[in-house]
Amino acid sequence: MQVTPQTTGTVVAVNVNNTDRVTKGQLLAQLDETDAKVSLQSAEAALADAVRSVRGLYASTSQSDAGIVQASADLNRARHQAEQTEAQRRNAEDEYNRLANLRKQKFVSVESLNQAQTALQAADASFAAAQSAVNAAKAALQKAQAQQAGAAGQTENTSIEGHPKVQAAAAQVRQAYLALARTRILAVGGDVAQRSAQVGARVAPGTALMAIVPPEQMWVDANFKETQLDDVRIGQPVTLTSDLYGGAVQYHGKVAGFAAGTGSAFALLPAQNASGNWIKIVQRVPVRIELEPEAVRQHPLRIGLSMRVVVDTHDRSGPSSPAAVVRTRRPSAARTCSPNRHNRRMR
Repeated sequence: MQVTPQTTGTVVAVNVNNTDRVTKGQLLAQLDETDAKVSLQSAEAALADAVRSVRGLYASTSQSDAGIVQASADLNRARHQAEQTEAQRRNAEDEYNRLANLRKQKFVSVESLNQAQTALQAADASFAAAQSAVNAAKAALQKAQAQQAGAAGQTENTSIEGHPKVQAAAAQVRQAYLALARTRILAVGGDVAQRSAQVGARVAPGTALMAIVPPEQMWVDANFKETQLDDVRIGQPVTLTSDLYGGAVQYHGKVAGFAAGTGSAFALLPAQNASGNWIKIVQRVPVRIELEPEAVRQHPLRIGLSMRVVVDTHDRSGPSSPAAVVRTRRPSAARTCSPNRHNRRMR
């Protein structure tokens, strides 16, 4: 499998070479992490700022509640004062009317009537001022209620940890942390091959740095002729030998599946048999062979080795497609070998 970076960066260290055996989690290469560290610090600061901002929203909600209580008290006080000034205005009006009637009868002087009129005018002014104070208190209460609604809308049914602003900032921290962690390219376990990574190279996601070949995940692609596949079924037992060890070492496995097309169909330049000068050529179909892992551990293989494959086709009750495997799940038993054999290349 190809080892590629998940982030852009400059290679500052390469810790392995071709043919090295690496274990899972071992550091293969290190990218420059300076930019990633700065981004992480910036994201952490943004998260702290978001938490403080949200805490301020909760504090403003509490202040809005207190503001409503205060505005309600101010409105009640203004209404009480308005009622008092209204009573004083009525008393002044009654006194003026009484003195006006007495003046008509010549029982009081003009100065007394003028004084009563002045007191009535002062009471009217006080009452108007009290009414204005009541209207101002009502407006202040409505403003406090609007502020409370706005603050409650930003904090309702949520907590500081679950607030959208905090969640967004936390996501940025996680993203920055992943970018920093991805500057360390770790192994999955296997043998190193085709190492092309060099210190100082600028790499991007998808750039092939090296290949790791897990030795326990080997399989064989047996390229049988299409005329040899009449009796081959999924699950049939297979015996294999490798030119690397000769006939002294045998591997055992089973047929895992058939390719969806011939080897020539998936070639870089597939044949176009549209002309009249067409010559029929027997095609080869890749057949996937699963190997027993114990034999591979005892006698390791390499990619691209030549193998000799012998398939036991005596039991032909197995399926011929992966979909049939899911439906039937019938195992194949090894009995006798039929001579379906050919040199195959290992993948």
